[in-house]
Amino acid sequence: MVKLAEIHEIHKMVKSEVIRERLEAIDQLRINFEDFIDKDLAWNDLILLTQDRTNTVRRNAAYTMGYVFPHVTDKEQAWKILDKLSEDEYYSVRKSVADSIGYAFPYIPNKEKAWLDLHRLTEDGNNLVSESAAIAIGSVFFYIPNKERAWEDLIRLRVDAAYALGSAFPFINDKEKGWNDLIRLTKDKYIKVRLNVASALGPSFKYISEKEKGWGDLIQIARDKHIDVQWRVASALCLAFPDVPNKKQAWNDLHLFSQDEDSNVRQRAAFIIGIIFPYIPDKEQGWNDLIKLTQDNDLVQRQGISGLFDVFPHVVDKDKAWDVLHNFIQKYYYGRLVAASALGSIYPYIPNKEQAITDLLELTENERYKISVSALHSLGRIYIFKATGTENDKIFRKNLEFAIEYFEKSVIKSLKSRQYYDGLEFSPARFCLPLYRSFYTIGLGTKFIQDFNQ
Repeated sequence: MVKLAEIHEIHKMVKSEVIRERLEAIDQLRINFEDFIDKDLAWNDLILLTQDRTNTVRRNAAYTMGYVFPHVTDKEQAWKILDKLSEDEYYSVRKSVADSIGYAFPYIPNKEKAWLDLHRLTEDGNNLVSESAAIAIGSVFFYIPNKERAWEDLIRLRVDAAYALGSAFPFINDKEKGWNDLIRLTKDKYIKVRLNVASALGPSFKYISEKEKGWGDLIQIARDKHIDVQWRVASALCLAFPDVPNKKQAWNDLHLFSQDEDSNVRQRAAFIIGIIFPYIPDKEQGWNDLIKLTQDNDLVQRQGISGLFDVFPHVVDKDKAWDVLHNFIQKYYYGRLVAASALGSIYPYIPNKEQAITDLLELTENERYKISVSALHSLGRIYIFKATGTENDKIFRKNLEFAIEYFEKSVIKSLKSRQYYDGLEFSPARFCLPLYRSFYTIGLGTKFIQDFNQ
């Protein structure tokens, strides 16, 4: 709890003639309101600041209203103050009110009026105000009484509201119309709109009933002229694929991407195949596509090799697949780079486990420290797996000792190599080392670590 003396000190700053001190008082009210002993005094101070002659003070006070709203006793009075501030002559105050209504909306007693205020603010002459109102509508869409009109507001504001469309979509009534609205906006001339709408497509896909049409829409949009939009649509395709009824046709669409003449399209194909592989009806073709993509230019090659390691647990013929991976480790830099971090994850599925450990030991001596540091971390993970796979306490502790030793070497090597990265930040073992060292020190057994790792 905040002591009464501190509350009175803040109260003095509220009355100060110095603007900086009044702004400091608002910060303290926002940070500490929940813990104040005398909330009535704090609340009355905040009300006074919403009436300040300086618009910067009113702006900050209006913003703080949203934060403290859940903890205010008289929410009707609090709402009336926000409602009045929504018509303030300064745009910065109105913007703060829009933000605050978004924070406070679930607690506002008169949601119909609160929604109408947001609707009015979306028509504000200042873009910053309308954008804040649009974001607020998206964040509280579930609570809004007139969802159809709210959705139309977001569509109308496209540039300011594109970010909010994804969060609103699950709650609109006519989702087919909503989907068509999104698709229409993917053709917008403004890149900001297309980027944000593309991000909304993947999460929205599962809510539409006409999924075959929706999939076709995504395939067409995937060829947007802007590469960042293309990548966001690629992510949408990954999210959508598990819900597509006709996966054979959907897979054929993606398979064609892997043969496209544009290397950027092929790179995205490698990314998508790596993500959706568990759902592909023809996994052999998917595996072969990834292998073919590893023969491509550097960017596609790296994405293809990464995909091969990612999908390995889902491949049927793991002996044959492991031979391919082992060959890439020996042949390609990207194979070594990906293997150094991936082998620790896929080790349980590898048929030739001794070969995998030999490969990692060789990688620990690699001149590229990023490879060697990652390989040491992967060896640590493998010995954790070995430790949790035995009920023999002596073998368990021995494997745990090996794991800690490799984690420690990974951290030390990363600290010594700062040419490209901050070593401590880069080391993937920086969390594992103290954690498993503690387990070992206090003598926790295999069952505990098994449960922890799950």
